[in-house]
Amino acid sequence: MTNRSRTTALLLAAPMGLTIFAFILPMVEVIRWSFFDGQGFTSEHIATALTDELFVQVLLQTIVLSAQVAALCVIIGYPVAYYLSMMSGPLQRLCVLLITFPLWVSVLVRTYAWIVVLGREGLLNLMLIELGIVGEPLKLIFTRGAVLVASIQVLLPLAVLIMYGAMSQINRTLIRAARVLGAPPSAAFRVIFLPLSMNGVISSAVLIFILSLGFYVTPALVGGPRDIMISNVIATQINQTLDWGLGAALGIVLLAAGLMVAGLTYMVLGRFAATANDGGIRS
Repeated sequence: MTNRSRTTALLLAAPMGLTIFAFILPMVEVIRWSFFDGQGFTSEHIATALTDELFVQVLLQTIVLSAQVAALCVIIGYPVAYYLSMMSGPLQRLCVLLITFPLWVSVLVRTYAWIVVLGREGLLNLMLIELGIVGEPLKLIFTRGAVLVASIQVLLPLAVLIMYGAMSQINRTLIRAARVLGAPPSAAFRVIFLPLSMNGVISSAVLIFILSLGFYVTPALVGGPRDIMISNVIATQINQTLDWGLGAALGIVLLAAGLMVAGLTYMVLGRFAATANDGGIRS
């Protein structure tokens, strides 16, 4: 083994050891709980997770809500990332700092803030009543909308940063060339910039979707009984009913569903993004 190979192996040893200890071994243990009990191999836990009407409904609800969060984060964050990529100098650095500032605050604190805002006597209801728009407080908290808004607020900075990173790599010479050839700004954006930014859009949507699948605190605090997500069900199985096998099986099903949706997204949209990026990314 050469000195370079030895150095590379030593540098990779720590992250590989951490990955094995913190991810692979726990996943192996979760799989063991799913398929084995005190009497040996069993498929009962997985079968229950895949066939029980309540679990299937909660899983589908989780997937739909996560897809909605991902789509809205991309739609809201795209203009912000676009204008951020057009900035330069101290103003750009200041805006990046302001966007990342919410990430410094705990998710728990940010979720409790929405209880203050959306509560029956919260800021939003008080404002609507003072303006005469409504006569009595609206039910804004403990609803599907509250979960959606709170989740978007937590994940939107990540979506913006991912898309901004992809947009900052786009070769702006192509856009200037289109303008010189007579294309209006809207056409240059639609034909050149938008396709070249699709890699960032897809990556952002997939990452936000996967993160949303595992949300626990937000739906538990601002959602109602009908707005629970699969992570809340898993926590109930582990902490209250003490059915670790079923909880582990639900976690495996959630992982498989997330990987399947992410893979399908890349298969459907990834080819378009890869083709559009040919020659359009700075080397």
